[in-house]
Amino acid sequence: MPLTASHPPLVVFDLADLTFISSLGLSLLMEFQRGLNRHGGQVRLVNPKPAVHDMLKKCRLDTVLIVAPSMDHALAAAPA
Repeated sequence: MPLTASHPPLVVFDLADLTFISSLGLSLLMEFQRGLNRHGGQVRLVNPKPAVHDMLKKCRLDTVLIVAPSMDHALAAAPA
């Protein structure tokens, strides 16, 4: 069963070890976000390296996905 089928309220991706993200990776994050949004869920990204964070900004995905500096920040405003 896909993760989105279980309708979790929050999924956090820790990007600390990611040094590059391709257009396919960005697209997959957006598709995952859309799947969760349909049922009130959210995706949050944490710890992106500068190059990855810059790519998220260039593609304006930082306006759609919540990007947090740490897991604590991502979970602080977790949906109920």
